[in-house]
Amino acid sequence: MWVAQAMRCAVLLIEYRLAPEHPFPAALEDAVAAFRWMREHGPDGRVVARRAFLLGDSAGGGLALATLLALRERKACHADAAVTFSAWTDLTNSGASMIENRNYSRLFGVELTG
Repeated sequence: MWVAQAMRCAVLLIEYRLAPEHPFPAALEDAVAAFRWMREHGPDGRVVARRAFLLGDSAGGGLALATLLALRERKACHADAAVTFSAWTDLTNSGASMIENRNYSRLFGVELTG
């Protein structure tokens, strides 16, 4: 919520179905539906949103990026921007920074990166 306060904007915080009880693409469908609703009704349900952004942290960051792609593929409404924090975008752990820093990472050491 600190982002909303700093930017003086309204926020729609969604809850989405989680795996393993609800396998993919349940969370993505929830996020797309929530974003489309918010775009049409505004975060408080009373006005059309003039601008709309996606923001997510960790798994939510990955979901925000996947939502951007799903909206584009469906030629649906669009987000004006997306902000992600620690989104895991390379599930193979094979990116250059993972390889170059494998001996220094306390979180992802040699065991995960080879």
